[in-house]
Amino acid sequence: MSSYQLTPDDLDISTETTPAIRAARNPNLPGQRFRSTKALTALEVAAACGQEQMFDLIRDARADESAWTQTQSPGEIVDDGLLSQEAAVPSSLSTSSPVHKSIAAGHHAMLQKLLHQHHDPKTRECITELRDHPDLDPYLRTPVFGVHLLHFAVACHSSAPLSWLGLPLSSAGSTAFGQTLLHIASLPLTFECIYQNNPDVVRSIHRTRTLDLAWSPHPRPSPLHMEPRLPSRLNPLRPRGRTPMTSAEQEAQLDTLRVIVDAGIDVRAQDVDGNTALHYLAETLNVDPGVMQLFIDMDAGEEVYHLALNREGLSPRALWESRSSSNQVMEE
Repeated sequence: MSSYQLTPDDLDISTETTPAIRAARNPNLPGQRFRSTKALTALEVAAACGQEQMFDLIRDARADESAWTQTQSPGEIVDDGLLSQEAAVPSSLSTSSPVHKSIAAGHHAMLQKLLHQHHDPKTRECITELRDHPDLDPYLRTPVFGVHLLHFAVACHSSAPLSWLGLPLSSAGSTAFGQTLLHIASLPLTFECIYQNNPDVVRSIHRTRTLDLAWSPHPRPSPLHMEPRLPSRLNPLRPRGRTPMTSAEQEAQLDTLRVIVDAGIDVRAQDVDGNTALHYLAETLNVDPGVMQLFIDMDAGEEVYHLALNREGLSPRALWESRSSSNQVMEE
């Protein structure tokens, strides 16, 4: 695997050309649009189709489902917790399950049927088993962008994985973009969640939190594309989408940030764009004011709010106070 790391030139190019780059990966990697079908068992295909009778027929034909229905005791695990090729059964080699497929397809009746038959995706058991493996490095990061497992967990705005992963939050450190767990949890989900009519925000923000591989910022690959332009007959202006956070999303963000704050992550940390976590909160649509107050009440939080300047010379307070003018423009 390549050991290439981002250079200062790479970071400058990223800042100038990508207004909403994912914190976890580059959206412009070669081959990103390559699509290949996933190997599925017959039971998974039937579950995805929502065909209960077909599922029963395949199951009656003794299709293997042992990995989804049986709980293996620690004494039955071979080769240091990993199945040998001889012991592997088709269901254990699958990267999905009938439960996953029925959920993805929205087949409610099929899902109820599977759960009644004790199918279990075993996601948590799989991750905790990997976590406890003696060869696992708790400081392991992705190449180039330096993303830690905890960064992915925090990006989901769910505090539960932070507890059952059992990794110290201090092990996450910062990504190649200089973003700590506080930064990641404070990022807007996509560029549709920011004040796009505010030029200060457009110039300041270059990262988002989404982990959705289907989402792409290509229609607006740079801050210049977000600046107002005159409509024409051949190139009419399209309305820009706005996606404010729901009350449930606000609560999830607040709960996640409380866990990180309690771990003592430094609120003064600035990423390569000079932004603190407070900068990103100030740039996000309808962020809970209680979240901002949580940061301000931290050690040095008040100082950061008033004095920390990003590369555009803007403090979190300046961005927060400019929200009123942005709201007025959007209402007009």
